[in-house]
Amino acid sequence: MKTAKPTVVVFGLGQYYSKLRAGIHRHFHVVAIYDARPLEMLDLVESDPKLFSQFISSKDLDLPCGIDAFMILTPPSTHIDLLELCSPMGKPVFVEKPLGTGLVDQNRVLSVVDRNPHLYCSDFYPDVHATPLLAFFGRGESTPLLDRLRVVNDESGLWNEGAVGLGPPVRIEALLLEGLGQAATFEGRDWLWQANGGGVLLDLMYHHLCLAGFIFESLVEPVQVQVDTLAENGDLVAWDPLLQRAETHAIVSGTLRDGLSVFLEVGKYVKPENRRTFDVHFEGGSARMIFQNPNTLELVSGGRTARIELHGDWYDLVCLRFLKYVEARSGKPYGLDQAFMALDSIDRIKKLASA
Repeated sequence: MKTAKPTVVVFGLGQYYSKLRAGIHRHFHVVAIYDARPLEMLDLVESDPKLFSQFISSKDLDLPCGIDAFMILTPPSTHIDLLELCSPMGKPVFVEKPLGTGLVDQNRVLSVVDRNPHLYCSDFYPDVHATPLLAFFGRGESTPLLDRLRVVNDESGLWNEGAVGLGPPVRIEALLLEGLGQAATFEGRDWLWQANGGGVLLDLMYHHLCLAGFIFESLVEPVQVQVDTLAENGDLVAWDPLLQRAETHAIVSGTLRDGLSVFLEVGKYVKPENRRTFDVHFEGGSARMIFQNPNTLELVSGGRTARIELHGDWYDLVCLRFLKYVEARSGKPYGLDQAFMALDSIDRIKKLASA
């Protein structure tokens, strides 16, 4: 007998909802969708308009009863308010990255978790994109995506040896530069220009920081930073919080625990290219995660190489992971420590940049 799909309420009907929509409806029964914008400003399809209600703030919402889960896909500045609204229901709540706009939100989140521990702190990279790299480090045991991995080349057995086979890690180098196509712009995501809640640190650097947290269980301690923004005339200038303009480029050098060195660069509009990589260098080789289609892990050790790919619909896999979390009813938050680490590191980066 087929099990009924869990019911879900969705907040936020922007670009990310458009990408997740098919997966949400495939894995859940959607009973209501909300957005702060009026219906005529939204690009809704099929049955969505019948499910839609507008809200101005979380205080305006009267949620339906008997809901199994919630998904918060709104701009970051609204995440904590909506999380507090949903938490009394005691049901799993998916919150799109970033969890908040700074570590100042930590106490409010912990208060929510005390009442309702079923919090899923989503980040696209550790949730889906980086599945091969996390599995290589032995961090992917609980993911339902391991059966989506394809070993394309591993004649020398590097993949089976795991990260311990390459010796101690010594350095991380990660790039997330978006300068071509739709990814290069903030179009349709105007909140990214907001000084509080926008910018490439929360939008892009957050991915690197969360991924480092999942792998190494440590925040990134920035030592040297360069943070820039686009001036009104189009020039790239040093970012200053007094400009009231979000940052569009950042380079961070720092360390993880045990002295592991880190180099991270993110940006939009900086170079006419899209580059999305996360490299871990070891004493005996390297592991490069390339975020493309398919997402690919390349391993090198001496003359030995291996290539592992993640196949499937990325956005469907995001929804599948949340479905598995809802079904598990583990009673523990997912990704919360890593979200706090990322926000802590971003606060430190901004403090250094504005010093």
